[in-house]
Amino acid sequence: MLKVIRGSVASYALVAGAARGMIVDIEHPTRGRMATPASPIRLSASSTEVTRAPLLGEHNAEILGKVCGLDAEELAKLKAEGVI
Repeated sequence: MLKVIRGSVASYALVAGAARGMIVDIEHPTRGRMATPASPIRLSASSTEVTRAPLLGEHNAEILGKVCGLDAEELAKLKAEGVI
């Protein structure tokens, strides 16, 4: 039976993927620099930018303010009550 060491394969996959542009490094505010998959779609006339996912609640004020019409006072009250 063929045995494969996962750590070595994972390390090689990261190196090979990075060399082909399939793995890119991004900066994350809590985790630091980390490798993540790039877009699998490659179009010659348009490039893609890989960005990190938002943190939990990162856009609460923006969404609740613009979409729900809540003002800063209402948002502060919801935050104080543990709702958001």
